[in-house]
Amino acid sequence: VVSAGLVVAGIHAFRYSIKMTEDYTLRQAQYYSRARPMITDEKLSWLARSAEHDAHYQDQIGLIYMKRLQRQPSIMSYRLARHHFLQARKLNEYDPYIRFHLIKTDALAIRARLIIKPTAEVLVDMNEIVRMDPNNPTVYQVRAELYAVLGQSKLARENLAILKRIEVSRNKKARTLPGPSD
Repeated sequence: VVSAGLVVAGIHAFRYSIKMTEDYTLRQAQYYSRARPMITDEKLSWLARSAEHDAHYQDQIGLIYMKRLQRQPSIMSYRLARHHFLQARKLNEYDPYIRFHLIKTDALAIRARLIIKPTAEVLVDMNEIVRMDPNNPTVYQVRAELYAVLGQSKLARENLAILKRIEVSRNKKARTLPGPSD
């Protein structure tokens, strides 16, 4: 029994040390992302292999590349961000924020003229995020951004109107709820 306990404890200690290393590597990549992109790429490459089955890390890697795409548009940054967001979406299909990031990446790439139109996955996600989380204002903000980039101002305005309605409704509810002093 003691031997089995020691083996289980050893396995958990090993897994915990890997998670700590992955977290540390992610923080370093985030820190170096602007100043030293080569170091960032090395760290992200290792992290992508180490955490290939972890949606959180795949999403975080995609976010770093998406921010790079925003600062200095390049097709490579777009492809890397998209790849990691798709991997994260495959690993956790119930997280709408991964889908938001994928949509925003396409919007950035269209704005930078790296691609002409949204990808098939993004078109599916545009409808899926409304189904997943219809009361989340971010859903309509992300949709409005993509519609605006595509030049579909009517759809962008409609999504912004829905966003505003949700926020007004939330503010009214917040004001009517009893506070801690009530």
